[in-house]
Amino acid sequence: MRNIDLKIVLLNTLSTAAICIFLIYTLIQIQVITRSPFDLDHYTEMTISLSEPLAKEDAQRIANKLWAYIQQQQIGTIVQNMDALGLGLYDPQQKYASSSLVKGHYFRGAVSNGNMILARKDSFVDQYSQEHNHTYKIANKTYSVIGSYSSDYPLYTEYTDYIIPVYELEDIRGSYFLSTQDPVQVRAIVELLEDEKVNVAIATSSSKSSASYIINQLLHTTIYTTTCIGLIFIFGNFYVFYLFYLLKFRKSIRIYRMFGATSFSILRNAYQFVFLNILVGTVLGTGGYLFFLDFGKLSFSITIFISIILTNTIISSLLYIFAFHSRIRSKKLGGEI
Repeated sequence: MRNIDLKIVLLNTLSTAAICIFLIYTLIQIQVITRSPFDLDHYTEMTISLSEPLAKEDAQRIANKLWAYIQQQQIGTIVQNMDALGLGLYDPQQKYASSSLVKGHYFRGAVSNGNMILARKDSFVDQYSQEHNHTYKIANKTYSVIGSYSSDYPLYTEYTDYIIPVYELEDIRGSYFLSTQDPVQVRAIVELLEDEKVNVAIATSSSKSSASYIINQLLHTTIYTTTCIGLIFIFGNFYVFYLFYLLKFRKSIRIYRMFGATSFSILRNAYQFVFLNILVGTVLGTGGYLFFLDFGKLSFSITIFISIILTNTIISSLLYIFAFHSRIRSKKLGGEI
C-alpha cells in the first residue's frame, strides 16, 4: 500500500484540471459581471425587453417619452443592444469628449445633431465612409461619420461598429446605462414605462457588486451551470471509484481488525498512502493546466495556485474518507470491507 497508484494520480490530475478551468472561468465571469462598463463610476443599469411585439409607432412613442425625460434631467445614457450594430449615446456632460479618437472629432454639445456618428476603426462602417465622402446610411438615412475610435476608447465594444445619438435608435430594447443612482429619477423612468408593453429590470452599480447578484448572474449562465454539473459528475465517479478501490484491501483490513486495530487507525495509515497520490495528481493537474491550457493569457497568482491544490486535495480526501466509512458500515463481520 506504499507505492504510487497511477489510477488515483490520473483521476486527481483530471479533476484538478477541471477545477482549474472552472475556477478561472468563474473569476473571469465575476470580473465581467462587476466591471464598470464604459468607465462609469456610479450608474444604474436598466434592461428593457418586450413582453410582446410592438408596432413601430408604439415603439417610437415610448422612445420619445423616455428620451424627453432623460434630456430634461440631463442624464447621461448609453444604450447597448446585442442585436444592433450601433451603440446609443447621450452625453450632456461631454464625459467622453476628452478621450482620444483615431481621427476626427467628438460630438459637439449634448449630441444635439442627430445626423452624426462615430465609427469603430477598420469596421465596415469606417471603410465604407472613407469611400463615400465620410457618410454612411442607416435605415435609409444618411449620417456624417465625424470620427473613428479604436479599442482603447471607453465606448469601444467588439459588438458595435458605430456610436449614434440615442434618439436615433429604432429599437427600444437593450441595456441602458444611466449616469444616475438617484432613486427619484430611476423611479420616474420606471413609472414612464409601467403602462407600456415592456419589461424593465433595474440594477445599480453597487447592487451589481453584491454576492447575491453575482451568484444569480453566474447561475443563469448556461455554460457555467453545465460546468457545475460536469464537476459534480466527475467527483461522483470519484466516490464510486474509491468504493471499488477499497475492495482490494478487504483481506488486509480484516487481518488488522483481528489484531485489534480500530477503523480510525486503519484509515489513518491507509490515508497516508492515498494522500501522497492525491497530492501528486493535484500538482500534475495544476501544472498541466498552466502548461497546456493557460498559455500565459491569464494571470495565475500563487494564491489561486494554492487554492486549487487545497480544493482538490480536500474534496478528494473527503470522498475517500466517506467511501471508507461506507464500506466499513456496509459489512457485518467486524467491520470487514
